[in-house]
Amino acid sequence: MSNQNVPAVAYAPEHTTIEVAGDMLCSCCFQPADAVVRPLKRCSACLRVSYCSPKCQKSDWILRHKQFCTQFKKVNEHEKHTAKPSNLLELIKQKSIKEQILSTHNSGHPEPCAACSNNIFKKEIVCRVCFQTPYQAATVKSFESCQGCGMARVCSDKCKEALGGVHSPDECAMLRLLRATERVKIDYHLDRKKSSAYEHLMAPTAGPRRRYVPLARYSGLVDFNEDVSREYADTPDISIMYRRLAGTFETSEPMAAEAVGQLSMEAQSIALTIIAGLEASVPDITTRRSLEIHFVGASNREISTRAMLEEVLHQFPALKDLRIHYVGPEADFAEETGHNWACSVCQARGSRRTRALHAVPYHDFLAQNPARRPDLVVALNTGWSEVDTSVWAPTLQAILKLKIPALFTAYSKQEADRERSFQRPDMDFIVDVQPNKWRGVIPIVNIALRDDTDHIAVYSSQYWYIFKGR
Repeated sequence: MSNQNVPAVAYAPEHTTIEVAGDMLCSCCFQPADAVVRPLKRCSACLRVSYCSPKCQKSDWILRHKQFCTQFKKVNEHEKHTAKPSNLLELIKQKSIKEQILSTHNSGHPEPCAACSNNIFKKEIVCRVCFQTPYQAATVKSFESCQGCGMARVCSDKCKEALGGVHSPDECAMLRLLRATERVKIDYHLDRKKSSAYEHLMAPTAGPRRRYVPLARYSGLVDFNEDVSREYADTPDISIMYRRLAGTFETSEPMAAEAVGQLSMEAQSIALTIIAGLEASVPDITTRRSLEIHFVGASNREISTRAMLEEVLHQFPALKDLRIHYVGPEADFAEETGHNWACSVCQARGSRRTRALHAVPYHDFLAQNPARRPDLVVALNTGWSEVDTSVWAPTLQAILKLKIPALFTAYSKQEADRERSFQRPDMDFIVDVQPNKWRGVIPIVNIALRDDTDHIAVYSSQYWYIFKGR
């Protein structure tokens, strides 16, 4: 099948906030609502998705909506007989019940799965003021959007009047940029015909740094990128590159350059977090000739940005052999193990960057490969303290036995502190729990997260810590 005949859903990231909304784009071709000839029409059965034409509706029914529609109707029926939540705890409980309804089916088909159900209900439309959903209203209808961001919704005139009290200008700006970023991410993948599951928009540095600057000297991603731009383009204005990159694919988003910057920095986050971890825990990292890194519990995000690990070679030019192993049940697709993925500049300097994927738990991987000894173990956003800790127990034990640095990250301080509370006598902390200035920049929004400071978002790898076994 040629790329031209492959459906859009094969490329576009699924279950983005603007898709889950149900009225912001066509759920088949992913065109935005304001770009289609006729108004989008909702699926008359579940009212959860919209289409720009009967052709798109028919196509999506065959491809995926057939598996979701019946389950969505069950969710709607449940919501119709459920009072709107009076507080955040009730909202969280209701979301959990809906996740179970959506993912519990006997169709013999893997979708809707538990992971996608969780993703959908984290992003579903909820009145920003009273927490009601469109499906709890007497008549299902689209909630009115904030004119500033187009993302915050209200269910009534009364709630519209109260919106300013819970939806700050900073939050509005954050959501407007998120909307642009999701739109541009979709447009990028549709234009490039590249699956979002395997490759993100990335802008790696051009080659090894001309001078070594420890990451500790930078305040964060923006400061780092301005310095790199100054080094390679004689200007600290990194937005020039973002505008140029935004012009290489079709998009109608007016904030395309800013969105490209968000996507680019999000892809940088993993690599720079790892570099910072190496600088904090491996004393001779600047003179190392060989390095092996193991990703534990590797998932789509790590694997889809694997090209950015070239930054490790660029930061430490003395490295000649960089070996990356992605380990975990989700690392389950083929990879060219022996290929040298280093850039042409690094290859000309005699450097190699290889990678391999292993779809097994990390403790099993170590048992099967006793000669493999990493210099750094990396476990990003695992949430291990919130799942069955007995599942993670053998992996954590195996990591401690290695007696090498292990870098862990978490979405929130509460999550990181919970993991920290499991400290054992045979564990030493090299870096204690603290904010990670190399965290992701794209907010993960969930109104149920709202706390005393009214935050409704967390970020990937927002907190980090590094430990090693004694």
